[in-house]
Amino acid sequence: MNDIFGLSMTTIMVVLLVLLSLCLLSVAWVAWRRPVLFKLGIRNIPRRRAQSILIVVGLMLSTLIMSTALGVGDTVDHSATAAVYDVLGHVDERVVRSADVVRESSDAIGEPIGADALALVDRTLAGDPNVDGIMPFLDARVPVVHEAAGQVEPNVVLTGLDPSRLAGFGGLAAPGGGTVDLAGLATDGVVISEEAADQLSATVGDTLTIYHDNTPVALTVAAITENSFLAGQRANDQEGTPGKVSLVMPLDRVQALTGQPETLTGIAISNAGGVRDSLGPTDAVVAKLASALGGQHLRV
Repeated sequence: MNDIFGLSMTTIMVVLLVLLSLCLLSVAWVAWRRPVLFKLGIRNIPRRRAQSILIVVGLMLSTLIMSTALGVGDTVDHSATAAVYDVLGHVDERVVRSADVVRESSDAIGEPIGADALALVDRTLAGDPNVDGIMPFLDARVPVVHEAAGQVEPNVVLTGLDPSRLAGFGGLAAPGGGTVDLAGLATDGVVISEEAADQLSATVGDTLTIYHDNTPVALTVAAITENSFLAGQRANDQEGTPGKVSLVMPLDRVQALTGQPETLTGIAISNAGGVRDSLGPTDAVVAKLASALGGQHLRV
């Protein structure tokens, strides 16, 4: 728990410690300057032990109930939002095609945008202290076959990312800790999500075959990454079908494989801060982008 009723727990602790110190100093001053009054005040404690114990236990119980209530509320709030935060990670905003633009390609998930949109976003947010990451990405749907395990997934999200920009998003997280080196992939290498590894019964070193335009492409599993937006996990696409089984490759390879060298699905933006504490700059970032993207058939 970091705050309560909008106040920082650190601030509350400091204030309470100051108040407790003042109270103890007041009692000490009374005991020193007015010893008779002090003795009159505490003499009932040993005289009525049961009542004194009952009062102390009651105060402890009330404190316990309040602490438990606040703790349960914080736990429920964290649990209710954990799944969303785990998937989105450092992604706070996305620049995508306006909804009124007719889709021209069936390969990308969502309306495709031109690569020139990335240059526009880079110029608009250059030097902005509210932003610490900008990531272009291209999504495509492909069927995947793992022949060795006899597993097939007909609707897999293949996403391309720019490896040089991953640092601003914390990288592609590996299940055992650390990050996946997307830039170091071999030409036929691919990173798969945990969900893909589970559904395809695939491990590092296995060979997967994807099909694009009915052409098979053999890929070797180089690493496994946690399920996340950057890993291609999509909560809902334009067809209303969840996209959780996903593969990741460098952006230029996905563009080449799908024949879309100057195409993106969108541009992800990471605000300054971590996963849960980066909401503050959102309004400023959205307003800045909205003014720059006007008339470009793009939206935030």
